[in-house]
Formats: sequence, structure tokens, C-alpha cells
Amino acid sequence: EIRLSLVGSEMCIRDRYRYGGLYTALLEVSKHYEDGCNKYGERNWEKGIPLHCYIDSGVRHYIKFIRSDEDEPHDRAFLWNMLGALWTQQYHPECCDLPFTEEVQND
Repeated sequence: EIRLSLVGSEMCIRDRYRYGGLYTALLEVSKHYEDGCNKYGERNWEKGIPLHCYIDSGVRHYIKFIRSDEDEPHDRAFLWNMLGALWTQQYHPECCDLPFTEEVQND
């Protein structure tokens, strides 16, 4: 079972990841990228999405995952958003629109 620490709480990735571990989680996230490709076009997310959008969406998916909503795979959507936030911080600093980003970029 994979456990991710997030602000003092733990998130158990669904039982379907139990035997595949990290590899299965990565495959699930890759499905999210593929779904986005089919809906928005290839690599559309790389054009730049404001950082706050990743954080807002990620928090909503995390809450829905903890609440056990099953309307979509919220665990993989949460992971996708967090990966997108990290990537944006590194490769699109102009999209970093949260108050703390100036401090991070100047360090």
C-alpha cells in the first residue's frame, strides 16, 4: 500500500494500487494524461496553466477522494494536479501566481 503524506494527514491510494505500488500509480496518472490528450489536444497542459488552478483542482480532488466519491478517479486526478504544479513551478515561472512564489523563485 502506498501512503502519501499531505499536510499532516495520510492518503491511501486505492486498493487497486496495493500490488502494483508506485508503478501502478504512475500508469493510472498516465491515463489521466491520455484522457486530457483526447479532450484538449496533445500536450495542451504544457502551454501553461496558472499554478493556482492546479492547487485548487488538486485540493478538490483530494477532498473528493477522502470522501470516497466514485464519479471519477479522484486519486489519479489529485496526483496529476500535483505533478502539474511541480512542473509549472520549474518550467513556467510566469504562471506561478500564488503569493509565496516570489520568495521561492528568489531563493
